[in-house]
Amino acid sequence: MIASERGCGRLNTRMESFREFVESGGWDVSVMVVRHRGRVLILRRGATAPWKPGMWNLPGGAVDPGESPEDAARRECREECGIDPQGVTPLGSFPDGGGTVHAFAGEATSPRVVLGLTHGVRENDAFRWVGPGDADAYDYALPLIGRLVQMGFDKG
Repeated sequence: MIASERGCGRLNTRMESFREFVESGGWDVSVMVVRHRGRVLILRRGATAPWKPGMWNLPGGAVDPGESPEDAARRECREECGIDPQGVTPLGSFPDGGGTVHAFAGEATSPRVVLGLTHGVRENDAFRWVGPGDADAYDYALPLIGRLVQMGFDKG
């Protein structure tokens, strides 16, 4: 999950702009808890990702100006893993570190994942479909991500 530079509207992967965005507060990001047959999709942040490289995360990113949080979560899911989730429902909005994380859950019609590039950067370099018994074994980018993964099992 990376954030767009305030007022820019699209992702900007330069670290200085990203740091400025996070430090400015008031940001909105959306994530998608993608489920398939009782498992939840998690993505590992790539080594060149501008935010939390090497950590595990959910598909997601910045809410662009004029975009709803749900539309942002759906878009980021398509961009980052090639999945168009079905039956999307809101899990809630959670204040976190000066901004808000909007969370949604949806179903994948197949376990096929295609890790994509965002503005030429591979944000994620691996994925896993985790079950309730192994979800706690991963280092998540934020404690909230681990809680959202668990909520995905509860809602499924």
